[in-house]
Amino acid sequence: MQKQGFNGNLGEKRTIAILSSKFICNDKSVDIDGTDIEIEFLPEDGKLTIKDKIPIRGRIQAKYFENNNEVEIAKEYVIDEDGTRTEFFAFLHSDQEDKRVFFFFTAKQIIETFRLREKAKSRKEYYVFSLSKNRQFKDYKN
Repeated sequence: MQKQGFNGNLGEKRTIAILSSKFICNDKSVDIDGTDIEIEFLPEDGKLTIKDKIPIRGRIQAKYFENNNEVEIAKEYVIDEDGTRTEFFAFLHSDQEDKRVFFFFTAKQIIETFRLREKAKSRKEYYVFSLSKNRQFKDYKN
C-alpha cells in the first residue's frame, strides 16, 4: 500500500474510533464529494431495525499527516452552489511526541482558517492545512 493510502486509512480508522460511541459511522469505499465517513445519530434506545431510516447528519473527511506535511481539502467539498456545506467536517490526525492527536474543523472553520490555493495544472482550488511555528491550531486540537 502506498504511503498516501496508508495515511488515509489510518485517518479514517482513528476518526471512526472517536465517533462510534455516539454515532453510526459508515465508511465509504469510494470518496464521493469529499466524504470518507457518513455519520448518523444512534437511536436513543440504541436499537435499530431494518425499517429505520436514519438521516445522515454529517459527512466527514478524515486525514492523517506526518510532521508539517500539508493536508489539502478540495474547495468543492467545503462549499457548494448553496454556500458552506454545514454537514461537512474534517478530522486531521497526527502523532506528536508519541501521542495521538487530532484536529477537528467544521466547513466554516476550514474556510476561515485554512489557506486557499489553486493547483496550476488542474486549476482546482484547495484549502490547505499545515502546522508551522506560527500556525498551531490549538483551538481545534483535542
